Amino acid sequence: MDARSLVIDILQYTIQLIVLLVMGFLITYLKTKTGAEQAKEYYDTVKRIVMAAEQVFGPKMGNQKKDFVIQILKNKLPYFEEDEIANLVEAAVFEMNVALKRLEDTPG
Repeated sequence: MDARSLVIDILQYTIQLIVLLVMGFLITYLKTKTGAEQAKEYYDTVKRIVMAAEQVFGPKMGNQKKDFVIQILKNKLPYFEEDEIANLVEAAVFEMNVALKRLEDTPG
């Protein structure tokens, strides 16, 4: 084996190693990104259902709205525990209340 063949072999193995490493990082990145997108999709679903309950029940009646939303989400997201669903609902209600407060405080 001459020096030229040795250099070509080393380059070929180096390129294969680089491609292998890049693919590993890319797969990990895609899994992470997909997980983040899935979490966002779940939270968006919770927010939509919370807003729908607000429209259906109107002001007050907080416990009835919460029970309504939790029942729907238990069917829609069966792999979540009830306390996890309740936390998501509370976060969505808080976010909705902050947005409504900002609208009320906006002049004009």
